[in-house]
Formats: sequence, structure tokens, C-alpha cells
Amino acid sequence: MSKIKKNIRTTLVARLGAGVLAVVTFLFVAALFVMFRFSHQTIEEEAIEKAMHTLEGTSQHIDNILHEVEVANRQMLWNVEHHLDNPDVMAAYSRQIIKSNPHLLGCAISFEPHYYPEKGDFFSAYSYIDKNANNLVTTFDPTILQPGEYANVPYVGHNWFFIPKSVNGTCWVRPHVPSDTLLSNTVTCSTPIHDKEGNFVGVLASDLEISKFSQPVLATKPFPNSYCAMLGVQGTYIIHPDSEKVYHRLISEVIKDEPEEVDSLVASMLAGESGYKAVHLFGQDSYVFYRPCNDKHWSICIVCPESDIFGANDRLISYMIILTICGLVLLSLFCVFFIRWQMKPLKQLKEWAKQIADGNFNTTIPLTQRSDEIGDLQNSLGTMQQSLAAHIEKMNQVSATLKERNEALQRAHEQVVEADRSKSVFLHNMTEQMQYPTQAIYTIVNTIREKQMTLGQEKIETLSKLMITHTKAITRLLDRILAMSQQKGPTLADILKEETDTY
Repeated sequence: MSKIKKNIRTTLVARLGAGVLAVVTFLFVAALFVMFRFSHQTIEEEAIEKAMHTLEGTSQHIDNILHEVEVANRQMLWNVEHHLDNPDVMAAYSRQIIKSNPHLLGCAISFEPHYYPEKGDFFSAYSYIDKNANNLVTTFDPTILQPGEYANVPYVGHNWFFIPKSVNGTCWVRPHVPSDTLLSNTVTCSTPIHDKEGNFVGVLASDLEISKFSQPVLATKPFPNSYCAMLGVQGTYIIHPDSEKVYHRLISEVIKDEPEEVDSLVASMLAGESGYKAVHLFGQDSYVFYRPCNDKHWSICIVCPESDIFGANDRLISYMIILTICGLVLLSLFCVFFIRWQMKPLKQLKEWAKQIADGNFNTTIPLTQRSDEIGDLQNSLGTMQQSLAAHIEKMNQVSATLKERNEALQRAHEQVVEADRSKSVFLHNMTEQMQYPTQAIYTIVNTIREKQMTLGQEKIETLSKLMITHTKAITRLLDRILAMSQQKGPTLADILKEETDTY
């Protein structure tokens, strides 16, 4: 890694390639991010619209079926309430409502305890279709409405009876009966019965076979692995593709190990709200689309795994990432080779510049026909090299001339020095030769000055002749010196001029 970093810092090709790759990578990642965000949002919106539209159609279909039963109950309720004084007619009414509505499996017209004393503690006229015998059966036995664990509980304690009594209105309930009984696959539309004074006296309960509307619900699959379910107002499953979860299973028991967000979802559904939530349900991330039906007493939902909604998009993103990585690898290789090819002349220019820097000014830099910056740089470097070579050549010539002149000056200086030395030696010799006669004259003059009174004429003449002799000797020496000084020997200027004229 450190070697790569060092190569990037010291190599222009690596820096250019890294820069281009960084910019392109940023643009690719930004484009992928924007595409993913917008595609994810678009797919989510389309999924919501599709699921909610499907739910609306299914809910409308169920509401139509339920509405038919409610209308049948209301129509029959008028007859029942106007003939409360005749309990025997109630069996005919229960049979008539089943015959007029093919969706119904049974109908019970049940009354409060002791409402008809002559009929015993409980009176209920119950008609139902016996599928084994394929005929319509009517019974007044109230215990048939108390199966299984409710065998010892009178029907007035069952939810299909006490709930409409409590709310004083028509409601749909799920009967609490064993899964192998007649009513195990039914829902009940319970309508309270009132007397002329408006007092509650009983319940008109029509049993609708769930299969009448479960098939459209279970067939609702807007996505390949999605499924549709329906919850009752008590929080029980009315319809679910898993039969084990349907009968007497509260949804709170099914989702007890799920996250709290699932509890919020169930609360919204039981409150009759409409919408969707993204939750982790039964081990996978899912979208749950829900809306109320049956006048908000039930809630229908579509559970769809995220993979169904975003699977294709995720695969597309994966392919795009793979293609992007491959593209970046190919782009990086292309950048390296292309930039290296484009920078090859710069490498040659670097070698030429290094040779010039090492003093090889005669390096030949050919002119190029390239019209880009590198071509201009090569031609400029070639022109500079030629100018520099010519200048260096001229400098070498001037240097050689200066060297020759310096040598001439040196020789002239030596000649002048030699001439001065010769004159100095000559003057020194002359001075030594003048020393004796001068000393002799000095001695004679001192002798005459000191002994002039005692010297005779003859002695004085002798000394005078001797002094004249020494004076003449000095005069001859001075003449020679004067003659020497008057000789015109070569001066330094003459020698320099002579040396200069030779070039």
C-alpha cells in the first residue's frame, strides 16, 4: 500500500489516472445512489398503489357479500319483530332467510331466557343446511348452539348473542366453536331483536360460510409470494392461508414473539385504519398493506415480502454495481495505458532535459508535427537547445581567446619583470663601482680640510690630481648610467600591443 501511495505521489501518470478514476467513481456512485433512491421510491409507490387497489377491490367484493346478508337480516327482522307473539313462526322465518340467500349456511332466531315461558328456559329456532344429507334442517334444541367447550354455557353467553346485545346493533362475529363442528368455518351476522317498546329480546344470527368469500381473498396475490389475510374485530384470524392460524387463534398469540412495530400494525388494523407498514414479520422483512372492510369491523391485509417488491430492482442494482466495478476496472486500465501513451513524449523530453542539465548541450531534439501542448513543449525545448548550444559554442570561443590573451599578458609581464631586473642589476653594479671613487674623494676633501695648514703645495697638488682622477671615474660611470637610461627598451604597453597584434 505504501508503495502504491509513493507511486501516486511521484508519478504523473499515476496521479492523473487516480484523479480521473476518483472523479468517475464518484459520478458512478452518485448516479447509482440517485437511481437506486428514485427507483426504490417509484417501485414502493407502485407497490402501494397496486396493493391498495387490490385490497379495495377485494374489500368491495366482501362488503357486497356481507351487505347482502345484512340486508336479508334487516328484511327478515321486520317480520320477526312484528310476530313476536307467535314463536312457532320463527322456524319458518329462519328457513326462509336461508332459502332466499344462497351464501348462508344457517340461521338462528334466539331469544332471551324465559321470553317464551311455554317454550322453556331457552327458545331458539335454528335452521341449517346439512351438507351430508343435502337438505335444510330446523331444530329447536338450544344445545346445538353450545358445542365443544361451550357445551355447558347457554347460547346467551356466546359472543354471537351477547355482543350485539351489548352494542345494540348489527355486528359480525366469529363463533367460538371446535374446528370439526358445523359452524367452524363460518362468520355470523348478528342483529338484535327488539319488542314494540324497544327492549332487547333476542338475536337474529345468520351464519355465512367463510368459503363464500375466502377464495377471492386467498386468490388476492398482487405479488408472487404475497398472501392475503383477514382479521375480525376481536383480533382473530377470519381468513389466512395457514389453516392452523385461523380457528380460534388470536393474532396477539401469533405475533407475541415479533417486534413491537408489529403490535402497532395490529392496533392500527383493529382500529379500522388504512395504510401500510414495513415490518419484520415471521422472520423476514415485509410490507403489510391493510384497509378496513365490513364497515370497519374487519380488516383485510396483504403481506408481501420485500424481496417480491424490490427483488427485481435489487438484482438490477447488483448487476449495475457489478457492471460499474468492471467498468471502473476497465476504465482504470484504459486511463493507465492511454495516459502513459500520451505522456510518453514527456518521458523523452525528461531524458533530453536531463542530458542538457548534465552538460550535454549537443543533444539533438528533433522537431515534431504535433500541434498540442506537448508538441509545443518539444519544439520549444529543441529551439532552446539549439540556442543554448550556439551560445555555449560562442562562449567557448571567447573563453579560448581570453585564455590566449591571458597567456600573452603573462609572457609580457615576465619580459617586463626581466627587463626591470636587468636594469636593477646594472644600477647595482654601477653603484658599487661608484662607491670607491666617491669614498676616496670624501677622504681627500676631509684630509685637505683638516690639514690644509700643514700640507705643502706639492702634497695638495697630488691630492688634487687624485681627486680629479676619481671624479672622472665617477663621471664616466654616470655617463654610462645616463646612456643606459636613454636607451629605449620594450615597455609593458609595447609588449601587450605586440601580443595583441599577433591575434
